[in-house]
Amino acid sequence: MLPTVDEARTSAARRGKYVDAGIDTLVDELVDAGAVPGRLEARVAGGAEMLDLTDAVGPRNVKRAERHLSSAGVPIVAADVGENVGRTVRFRADGGLVVRAADGFERTI
Repeated sequence: MLPTVDEARTSAARRGKYVDAGIDTLVDELVDAGAVPGRLEARVAGGAEMLDLTDAVGPRNVKRAERHLSSAGVPIVAADVGENVGRTVRFRADGGLVVRAADGFERTI
């Protein structure tokens, strides 16, 4: 929902609402479950600019995700981001990410 967590004001249960803390938590949990850090890769979806705002959250979230994943050593292998249409996602068992745009267009990245 937001690019950066405010550690002082955010409970552990709400860390997933922030790009940086959510990525940290996800990577930690994957590694704890046995994932090899050097084999992780990311698919990124979202970041729509739904309102005509100067400091829109969606594009800031995308930039933060790109920077944070890079610093964590996790390459982005596919992305469906930006524009002005909302998205929903479904995870496939084979690792694919199905992205459905609010306009009905659906694709797997």
